[in-house]
Amino acid sequence: MADERKLATILFADLAGSTALADEQDPERTRARLERFYDAMAAEIRVAGGTVEKFAGDAVMAAFGAPEALEDHAERALHTAFAMQRRLEAGLALRIGVNTGEVVVGGARENSSFVSGDAVNVAARLERAAASGEVLAGERTAAAARGAFEFGAPRTVEAKGKPGGVACRPVLRALSLMRPRGTGRVFVGRDGELERLWRAYRRSVDRAAAVLVTVVGDAGVGKTRVMRELWQQLATQEPEPLRRTGRCLPYGDGITFWPLAEALKEHLAILESDPPEEVRRRLGNREILGLTLGLDVAGDLHPLAARDRLHAAWVDFVMEQASQRPVVLLIEDVHWAEPPLLELLERLARDVRAPLLLLATARPDFARSWDARVDAETILLEPLSGDVATSLVEELADQLPPDVRDVIVRRAEGNPFFVEELIQLANEDGVAIPDSVQAVLAARIDLLGEAEKAALQAAAVIGRAFWTGPVYELVGEHWPDLATLESRDFIRRRHTSSLEGEVEYVFKHALTREVAYNGLTKARRARLHADFAGWLEGVGGEHAALLAYHYAEAVRPEDVDVAWPDGGDELELLEAKAVTWLSRAAEAAMSRYELQDAVALLDRAIPLTDDKARLWRRIARAHALNYDGDALMHAFERALELTEDERQRSETYAELAFESGLRSGMWRRRPPEHVVDEWTSRALAHVRRERVPRR
Repeated sequence: MADERKLATILFADLAGSTALADEQDPERTRARLERFYDAMAAEIRVAGGTVEKFAGDAVMAAFGAPEALEDHAERALHTAFAMQRRLEAGLALRIGVNTGEVVVGGARENSSFVSGDAVNVAARLERAAASGEVLAGERTAAAARGAFEFGAPRTVEAKGKPGGVACRPVLRALSLMRPRGTGRVFVGRDGELERLWRAYRRSVDRAAAVLVTVVGDAGVGKTRVMRELWQQLATQEPEPLRRTGRCLPYGDGITFWPLAEALKEHLAILESDPPEEVRRRLGNREILGLTLGLDVAGDLHPLAARDRLHAAWVDFVMEQASQRPVVLLIEDVHWAEPPLLELLERLARDVRAPLLLLATARPDFARSWDARVDAETILLEPLSGDVATSLVEELADQLPPDVRDVIVRRAEGNPFFVEELIQLANEDGVAIPDSVQAVLAARIDLLGEAEKAALQAAAVIGRAFWTGPVYELVGEHWPDLATLESRDFIRRRHTSSLEGEVEYVFKHALTREVAYNGLTKARRARLHADFAGWLEGVGGEHAALLAYHYAEAVRPEDVDVAWPDGGDELELLEAKAVTWLSRAAEAAMSRYELQDAVALLDRAIPLTDDKARLWRRIARAHALNYDGDALMHAFERALELTEDERQRSETYAELAFESGLRSGMWRRRPPEHVVDEWTSRALAHVRRERVPRR
């Protein structure tokens, strides 16, 4: 597999007081006990979607969110930590450390890990610092799982290479299976969608029939918030409808009918602690509904006969409730639903002859077409408009400066969840993309096929807007279907193109592009930037700014050791091209009087060439046009420091004297006359020496 950068959660667990195993007199018995330990731990890791990284002695390492991204990797790791403790044999205890951070994922060599990075080392350090039976979580893990777990007081543990230590929190207990998303304090911009839901409810009541509404939208766009508002309005109706809700889970055993099981347990007041006999008693003559709860009540029935009876029992049960008052059943996140659940929901929508509003929320990946005989409609939840998003940010973050609020509105692009996470990030002064947002987007990207994912990452290198031609070139042997990316709402096709003869697309959300780009290793990014720049040069036309950007990104000085470890002629050629195009783009920017942009471009070129003095002189000219005498002086001083040739030094002094005289108003404090005379004298010195006749 190709190396990738991932945001992942690493779990380290070690048997505390492992001499309990070593004390076994019979090594065969010790070995058998260790094998049972390995099997139990591996089973808990795998059922939560984690990957066993390695077993070493009586320790285990696992990764969540690598090699495949998971949007809830931190929660899964912590749930697994507690599950592992519950699976231990009597007399044994675990120390567990869990940490979240960036890792590089690649093929493992013999006796090595497939994940690497500081996050791995910190997780191991947390495990060593944990007490027997304790789970210690790094601060990024605790932040990612807040609301789903209760944490103890902050703690700092010592760690090699970490002068300030490692901040962490003990994990006390789980509060819910999934982290609650969003505060839901403000409801804005969804009146039209709410009205459509309300009309669907009235239709089900007026016709005494089932109506199925699927609300589709990106993660965090506000599907749950709209449902919460509808729930509140339904509570004011007379008669008040029976409202039940359940949520599909992304992982676990026995979760096929989980959302219906939640609704059933709520309706019959069944507790998790109730024994099977009590559950059967409450089900009464509809014992077959126990299949929904995971009970073995099918007996010797053929699986298809059990399915048919279950469907019929649910239809009868819902009709019985709806004959007394309208029923509204909400199933959230059906993009995670398994086919048997979808078949049962469709049967309810088709066969219930009573007021039933069946609601489902889904992401754009959900592609099921409901039976044509069902009264069904789909509501597409688009991002909030700019004005509405601005009012949301002002309501939630009036304590932040206006410029920060503007940045949040711009980056969130109408997604309320992104708004709330970016506000939290602004309050904490954290990383560029909130971990929660990155995890959601990366998980969606990793659901793509290999070719489509490669295309999305190549497109991310090109920019927010991109063209099909270079994408196909950059993905090499892959044959991606961009229609898949479009149907899953990653990208949207533009009606016109800024490159003649090319089809142009744009990322629907800038943060999706950032996450796709961040998944590439620095070496892969550099190669793709270089290849795209080469393609663009071949197209022809005036693309100096684009070429400057991509060639410069290909040879970033801070990454060149990993991007081009062998150096050589190719690196030298790319650096030369970067300097050429950065210089041309800077000249173009100066001609448009975009002087700060010109200086920034020339600044990027300086580390890439030996002829730094020439670039400093160009920077000085930009500052002269900008009437910034202090910056001009600094630039000329740097040029003189780097210039040994006497002719060039004289020319530099001549420019300095000329600009000083031409733009005397640019100085905050005009240089003394004798200093300007000195510049002029030095400018003329070389000319005088050249005029001295040779003897």
